[in-house]
Formats: sequence, C-alpha cells, structure tokens
Amino acid sequence: MQPEKIKIQVSELSLCNQDYCVIYSDAYLIDNKTNLLYGWFIQRHKPKLTILPSGNILAELLNSNFIPAMSVLIKTHCVKELGGYDENITYEDYDLWLRMSRKYKFYYSGFVLCSYRLHDNNMHSSPEFKIKQMINSYHIFKKHLDLKVPNKKIQLIVKKMYESGLYKEYKNEILSFNLKSNILFFLKHDIPYIIYYFFKKIKK
Repeated sequence: MQPEKIKIQVSELSLCNQDYCVIYSDAYLIDNKTNLLYGWFIQRHKPKLTILPSGNILAELLNSNFIPAMSVLIKTHCVKELGGYDENITYEDYDLWLRMSRKYKFYYSGFVLCSYRLHDNNMHSSPEFKIKQMINSYHIFKKHLDLKVPNKKIQLIVKKMYESGLYKEYKNEILSFNLKSNILFFLKHDIPYIIYYFFKKIKK
C-alpha cells in the first residue's frame, strides 16, 4: 500500500452517503523485484469489465471476485454487523464482499494506491488450487442459495464435487439444499460418477 492510501480513502468514503460502507480501487501489478508489470489487477481478473462499478455491485460480484483485497477500506461497524470474516474459508475476502454487497453499497475510487505482487508462490499457482477453489466456492455460495446465480453455481460445484469424489463429507448438507438436479439421486446413493456419466449419454 502507498503511504497515503488510508488518508485518501477515508476522505473519499466520508463524502459518500451513509449506505456506502466499502471503498475499493484497482491495483498495480509488480514482480518479485517490485518492477511494474503491464496491466492492472482488475483487468487481469475480469478483462470484460470496462466500467468499474460503484453502488449496488452484488450482480457483478456474484459472477466473479474482481476486487483487490489490499485496495479495500471498510467501515468497522459494517464488518461487525456481519460478524466479520469467516475464517474457515480460504477466500474469506470474497465471502465478505458478497455478504456486504447484499446490505451496503461499494464505492470505486480512481486513485490507485496499492500493488499486487506476482510471484511463483502465489496461491493461484499451487497444484491444489482447483480443489481449494471448488470447496471454498461451495462454502461461499451456499450462503446465497436464495439468489438465482449462486443457486446455479452451487449445482455446478456439486457436480464437480461428485465427479471428484469430494462430496461425501458434505452429502447430507447438499441433499438438504433441495437443488433441482437429477445428479442428487446418484450422489445420495453413492453411485460412482462413471455410471451417472453413461446414464446421461444414453438419455441424450
């Protein structure tokens, strides 16, 4: 973070209406030696997002997490009202953004006051990343099953969990969601995914 980050963001957020609880910005990309790289954090994560949203941004956030965590400043009382970060989730920032965006507005600041370092040890470069991402996405989106997009995402995640065999720990919980998917019958009876796969092929 740049030395003036907090001062500038506090000033900007204080000018917003009371229903604005979060301020965020884009971030520079730097390498191991702090050399500036081409592009921006949000551009890298969501290249089709040409206008960065302010206000009610739940719809954009439900599609993907594009907010650089290091760029954010949040009003303390808003975090406390929502019970803070869920420390059982690896991507606890995205979980909090979604919960906050259902109740509060976000303000996008044009001041870029932080940098994100790309290096070989980034979590995204880990071979276990896809498994962690799947399980964490499950825990994040199951909190929003009353909304259309999370409901559809959970169905896709459950299919991947069933295919990989990682569903068993969460089976009873998954079955309690009342999702509309014929995969649930096979999951409920622990029928191997290969049988479900051939069942779908024959049905087509």
